[in-house]
Amino acid sequence: LVGSEMCIRDRSNSRLMHAVASAGGWTLSEVDNTANVGYETSIVVDSAGAVLIAYRDTSANDLKLASRASGESEWALRAFDTAGSQGRYTAMRMDAAGGVHLAWHDDSAGDLRYAFRPLGEDFGAPSTVATSGDVGGWVSMATDAESGVHLAYNDGGALGYAVRPAGGLWTFERPITGPNRGDHTAIAVD
Repeated sequence: LVGSEMCIRDRSNSRLMHAVASAGGWTLSEVDNTANVGYETSIVVDSAGAVLIAYRDTSANDLKLASRASGESEWALRAFDTAGSQGRYTAMRMDAAGGVHLAWHDDSAGDLRYAFRPLGEDFGAPSTVATSGDVGGWVSMATDAESGVHLAYNDGGALGYAVRPAGGLWTFERPITGPNRGDHTAIAVD
């Protein structure tokens, strides 16, 4: 429990909050107090102890990132993907090499989007993973021991599965087809 970190949307005040557990209990702090933020959150703590939160700003329809270095109290906030309506269903994971992977749904185009941050660097430009129809809703993510990325997502109503080995190209399959079978995904790899 000690050292656990969470991000939450304070519905009463429409802001993004961060909670961390210590021996004395939980400490809650404000991350972003802009109106209508904190939806669709995902959080990682990197190997240097920095906290990174991805979330949706529904006023601007942007995917935003908040980061705080280890031992710091101030959050750095930025809009990360602002083209159209971005940031639905964020999923973020750290891989075995310390890189951070981020996936989300682009509501405007109906696409599955992705970005990668190598250890010690900033995120590269967002890219589109899949575009055929309305894909990428309900995305979930796992990384494997070789730093490969695995995504489960809604692929036009079916369950979509995308895999990218470290340094490789995306491959795709539809493990389960049929209407209404791709919502509320979760994925784990061993």
